Amino acid sequence: GSSYASIDQDGWLTAGVDSRPHTVRILASYSENGGTVSGSKTITIQPAISLNEAVDNYDLVFTTGGDAPWYGQTAWHSTYSNPDADEDSASSGRIGDNQKTWMKTMVEGPGALTFDYCVSSERNYDKFEFLCDGVVKETMSGGREGQYLIIVREEGGHTFEWRYTKDVSVSSGDDAVYIDNIQWSRPQKVVPVELTVQEQDRDEMNAAFCDHVGADRGVDAAGEQRHG
Repeated sequence: GSSYASIDQDGWLTAGVDSRPHTVRILASYSENGGTVSGSKTITIQPAISLNEAVDNYDLVFTTGGDAPWYGQTAWHSTYSNPDADEDSASSGRIGDNQKTWMKTMVEGPGALTFDYCVSSERNYDKFEFLCDGVVKETMSGGREGQYLIIVREEGGHTFEWRYTKDVSVSSGDDAVYIDNIQWSRPQKVVPVELTVQEQDRDEMNAAFCDHVGADRGVDAAGEQRHG
């Protein structure tokens, strides 16, 4: 299929292809000491993975923004929730110093949210934050992996946000946050069931109950104590 490629001012290569995997050969050359140096590299470009597919949740609607969007990828995936899960996850956007990137979703409470995470960043400076309704619930940096749980007891709409923010300089690790297996569970409603008993059935049930109790206590169906 047809494709195109370009390199932006920061050195990132952008290639446009259709939904199938593509192999792209990159040719580059530059001048050095009066001569020309050239070379080539062949890479395989995989089709894009949606955020819903990346986090294994097709019920929620995810939005993303900041200085760069979150995206689906296959560099890391979690086996905490499901050892047989798809080999993909959502990654924070590719951002530079003093920038941030976020992913959000909205739910109806009450309920419980779980997700798996991997943080690979400059410790104490480039930070992952998880927010509920604009309030920071968790902050991480450095190298961290695990599963997170938050219980929301209040009814109504709630907004969850996964945010990665970089400081003024230095990058460490993957310089990214990965999120996988996002699950939102609401408590099941108890539906009251009305039991209707006919008068005749009720009398028969009462008589049977009295006979049963009377046999244990020496009392007959009419409530009279029996004497031996």
